[in-house]
Amino acid sequence: MKLPLKFCLVLAGLLGLSACGGPRYQTVYDYTPPPNEQGRMCLNQCLDSKTYCERSGQQVQLEQKKVCLTEESARADAEFHHYMREMKQAGEKIEKDYYDFYRDYSCNRYDGRRRDPSCEVNYRACYQNCGGEVRAQTFCVANCDEIPQ
Repeated sequence: MKLPLKFCLVLAGLLGLSACGGPRYQTVYDYTPPPNEQGRMCLNQCLDSKTYCERSGQQVQLEQKKVCLTEESARADAEFHHYMREMKQAGEKIEKDYYDFYRDYSCNRYDGRRRDPSCEVNYRACYQNCGGEVRAQTFCVANCDEIPQ
């Protein structure tokens, strides 16, 4: 009885430590456009490049999701057939179906909504190269009381 209690206490301590990951920061960017027409026209190219970058990243994620779903389907199919063989060999009733083995939620990380941070970095650089100004302000947004004084 002491071992499970000790295990629970250690687990609770680890979970408590993982919840306090230190302060989290967020950076907000303020954009001032270039003073001339040529610079503002240049910004249109920056925006086009950023849009292309983001769409390409979304397309890559959707392709990765297709691959993930195909692999998951093959894995689930193999596990289901293995289960059916074992049940038949044991002379037992088959109570599960394919969907008891299929876990497509593992592919949700490829939802097409995650943004590639390099698109934003390149956009800010392009903006500045066109004569615009980019100012960054960083704020603490979580666990701010843990910032060393």
